[in-house]
Amino acid sequence: MVRRLDLFVGDPKDRSQVADPAQVKNLFIRQKIAKGEPPVTVIDPEADELTLAHTEEDRTLDPRRIRGYLAAVHTIWRCSVRLRANGRVYVHDETGFSTV
Repeated sequence: MVRRLDLFVGDPKDRSQVADPAQVKNLFIRQKIAKGEPPVTVIDPEADELTLAHTEEDRTLDPRRIRGYLAAVHTIWRCSVRLRANGRVYVHDETGFSTV
């Protein structure tokens, strides 16, 4: 059925396509649970700033989307917000967006 419907899991890095039914099923389940959004967890809830981490480091996040996400969280949190993703730390505070 996976092959008949031309379903696959793609890797954007090497542009490969895998039609393994188990991998396709896991992709659909992960997308349904997270509604397509990457999983982010709170690292240090006791600090004055909010520190978050992207839990799937094998998936690269788009820095433009990170900027918008942190701006929205900063508007709600009203303190500095940090996100660890893509091997970097992205920050949004009162001075704006930056990368550490």
